[in-house]
Amino acid sequence: MIPKIKVENLTKKFEFKRDKTYIEVLQDISFSINSNEIFSIIGPSGCGKTTLLYIISGFIKPDTGKIYYDSELVTSPSPRRTVIFQEYGLFPWMTVEENIEFGLKAKGILKDERRDRARKFVELVHLKGFEDKYPHELSGGMKQRVGIARALAIDPEVVLMDEPFASLDSLTREIMQEEVLRIWEATQKTLILITHNIEEAVFLSDRVMIMTARPGRKKEIVSVDLPRSHRQEIKRDIRSLKLTNYISQSLREETLKGIEEGGIRLIKVLGDIRLGGSLNRKRG
Repeated sequence: MIPKIKVENLTKKFEFKRDKTYIEVLQDISFSINSNEIFSIIGPSGCGKTTLLYIISGFIKPDTGKIYYDSELVTSPSPRRTVIFQEYGLFPWMTVEENIEFGLKAKGILKDERRDRARKFVELVHLKGFEDKYPHELSGGMKQRVGIARALAIDPEVVLMDEPFASLDSLTREIMQEEVLRIWEATQKTLILITHNIEEAVFLSDRVMIMTARPGRKKEIVSVDLPRSHRQEIKRDIRSLKLTNYISQSLREETLKGIEEGGIRLIKVLGDIRLGGSLNRKRG
């Protein structure tokens, strides 16, 4: 079976022109994502998760390596791959319906069809009755549902989600996780989710990729062999807890490694500063 997304030997560095230094964010990372799969990416802060998501979407170009989408090389963004950001990204001067229609209008779809499709997705995300409301009149969870509806309205094949529930309270976040599963069952899209929440990754995903501390590499991919139709019931089942604990331990190792390496770098910088100060005093 041809994977929906294939990542080959990806490397990305960001250069700081002021002092001509650089940070290697991603290093020789390779993996693939299947069609109709929910695939989560989890890793320590700063390991390049969001950068990886933007490279897959076509917003950022890698330094080396390649991304394939249905065996075609990814060189730019495409309406077949859409991104849902954690900041909602809604236009405050547009109503719910107008926000959902935005991508359809950009595609040149006529007004009546835009309205019909937008209303279909309003119902899909349970916002019927709020079509004429503005973002400031909505709760956080409702705004995120508008963002999901807008992303799905253009009928992408892949939806990339960058920590979409990070700003929500715990109860709303749990409800939104259930909404995502319900919407996935209705649409059968390929979903790629960046998250820091291990329980969320286990609850939603078919597979979870754990990344190493920076520079981000694939540490391992964990299969979530739990029946999706009963995940809410087995959320606190021993199988779910074992997976959560396993991923937590693996991620903890990488987080501690990142903290340790960061501490070593800080000590080196402080040592260089002290050495520089000592030399200046001697010269004085």
